[in-house]
Amino acid sequence: MTRTELERLVADAEGQPRLRHHLSHCRSWQDLLQAAQRLGYAVQPGDLGQAIREAHASAFLERSLLWPIPDLRLGMPAVQPRLRRSASTAR
Repeated sequence: MTRTELERLVADAEGQPRLRHHLSHCRSWQDLLQAAQRLGYAVQPGDLGQAIREAHASAFLERSLLWPIPDLRLGMPAVQPRLRRSASTAR
């Protein structure tokens, strides 16, 4: 399976209320995978795991203040690092 198939499942579920309703009644990831496979989506357990790992990595990179890590986000323009202000600034 490719990531494209998982993206197709998500896009279809977002656009089709009946499909979204059907999938929302799944009690586990295994139930969701089985339902998706019965509906003709070639989604495998490893696909969900990979998507979760990618989401965690993406979230880390979005929060990163290190330079040049923000450049690693695919398709994203380079961003200047943000500077944190200290909480105890004297005026």
